[in-house]
Amino acid sequence: MKISLKDNKITACAAAVFCTLLWGTAFPFIKLGYRVFSVEGGDIGSMLLFAGLRFSLAGILVICFLCAKSRRLALPEKGELLPILLLAAVQTAGQYLCSYCGIGYTTGANTSIITACSSFITVLAAPLFFKNDRLTLLKLLGCALGFGGVLVSCSAIFLFSAQRYLQRAETLSQRELPKAGTPSA
Repeated sequence: MKISLKDNKITACAAAVFCTLLWGTAFPFIKLGYRVFSVEGGDIGSMLLFAGLRFSLAGILVICFLCAKSRRLALPEKGELLPILLLAAVQTAGQYLCSYCGIGYTTGANTSIITACSSFITVLAAPLFFKNDRLTLLKLLGCALGFGGVLVSCSAIFLFSAQRYLQRAETLSQRELPKAGTPSA
């Protein structure tokens, strides 16, 4: 029996939640991979090598899955190759070049939130590469709302971090300032 995601809404929702969980844990695991393989924050060459290996492995797994599912060698059609390569160059190589280098300088949680913008960038850039994909008012509104959500999330993280540092400074000042006024023996 073949299960179709279009026909089975429970399976579709479970698959979407599973993919979301995988995507949400990608950046903390990248940070973990940096530690395991001793990739330093400023070592851009090692970061890009790590990214290339990760994406190569992911591509090999996708091809193996498609070959097993279709029981034949899964290759793109001749006319699909150029759009696939352009999209890969712009989105994957360009975006992740910046992303993997940036991960070395911030937390995995911040990177996950900021990288959520990739979906919106893809929606906005797709009409440049695919003739049948058009920007509509709803797509633009969705992207605007999405970018707004990312900005709210990032500002909330920034405010939370600033509040935590202010609390530490206040605790330190309450502890250290009274000592400053007393003569040393």
